[in-house]
Amino acid sequence: MQPLVRKPRILNLSTHNEPCGIAKYQESFVQSLNNQELALASFFHISPNIFKNQPEGEKLKSLNSLEHTLKEYDILHIQHEFSFFSGHDLARFVDLAHNTGKKVVLTIHTPPSLVWTKPSSPRITGLSTFRINLAVRKEIESFNNGFLNPLLTVDCIICPNRVIAQELMSLGIKSGVIRCLPHPIPAAQKDADKSKLIESQLRHSVDDVLLAVIGFVANTKGIHHAIDTLSFLPGNFKLAVIGGLHPSHGYTSDYLQQLLDRVIDRGLQSRFYLTGYIQDDSGLFSAISECDICLFPYDLGFYRAVTSASVSMATASHKPAIVFPTPAFEELSLRNKSVQVCKLANGYEMAREVVKMNVTEKCNAAITYSVENSCDAIALKLAKLYEELAF
Repeated sequence: MQPLVRKPRILNLSTHNEPCGIAKYQESFVQSLNNQELALASFFHISPNIFKNQPEGEKLKSLNSLEHTLKEYDILHIQHEFSFFSGHDLARFVDLAHNTGKKVVLTIHTPPSLVWTKPSSPRITGLSTFRINLAVRKEIESFNNGFLNPLLTVDCIICPNRVIAQELMSLGIKSGVIRCLPHPIPAAQKDADKSKLIESQLRHSVDDVLLAVIGFVANTKGIHHAIDTLSFLPGNFKLAVIGGLHPSHGYTSDYLQQLLDRVIDRGLQSRFYLTGYIQDDSGLFSAISECDICLFPYDLGFYRAVTSASVSMATASHKPAIVFPTPAFEELSLRNKSVQVCKLANGYEMAREVVKMNVTEKCNAAITYSVENSCDAIALKLAKLYEELAF
């Protein structure tokens, strides 16, 4: 009789049950790990987004609860995005887990350079220079204590691409601690029938080509470039922005108004549609299914090393994606052949890629990549990593 093999027990410290791409990413992993019986995975009930806003007394109670909960687990898996943590919060979580005798895995979604550049001290001397040097030292100390030092002590760091991995190594993180694991492709909602929302609003006809931008309305998403792209294309090309303002941002923004003004200035009112915020995944997949090509003219700085959950949703829906030339997207395009990279980051070049794209070929590539990099497939690799650390 074969002895029973205990599965690694994973406690996830992450956003969950809230409007956040990282939350959906990790919720899919937890579900897959449990369904395939690869691990026993669950979430700590307090999200980092909640913890960072708690007064110190409440934080101490939360840390005590985490310490008690961790006794039943082998590994604490932390999802890291800079907005999730304040002060020394990350260090407190890592230290607590190690003091409890547990291993720590950290998935980093954004590179340090996105929020921090090492300041330089002035070469002149004097009282003002002393004050500047003091401020510089405090800034470096804050970055080290809040981010770098905890990373130097964790047992494993998971990165979605080599761009982030190389940046971490430049900060002194040992390469042996870093594992590159691509973002999984979510399972498209098979029960979500193709909607007619976009087609009806844009008065779709058989010869029309529907383009889509997916996600929250923000200037880093480059929606203004997508509007420019539309202006270079014939009248049978139409554009839908599948999304709206983030719920926390209210009902209007300067950028949204600029987009609408741009549409009017270019006379594109009949060829442009903004769906507004869509909360559930089935609604998102249903809207994406109406479209032919997805556009991602993302900001070259902000998205230099960041991949996008929206691109994964396009691939899951078996739709081709045209992206601006960021290092992260260029790396992704080598694996995911449904992703086409523009030579230059402007609307004209994106329009050229739209016109020359072989949509059928790219859709087939998306199907292949979705199967090979499904959440279940990537969860197998994650489970192997857990086993190596836990036992």
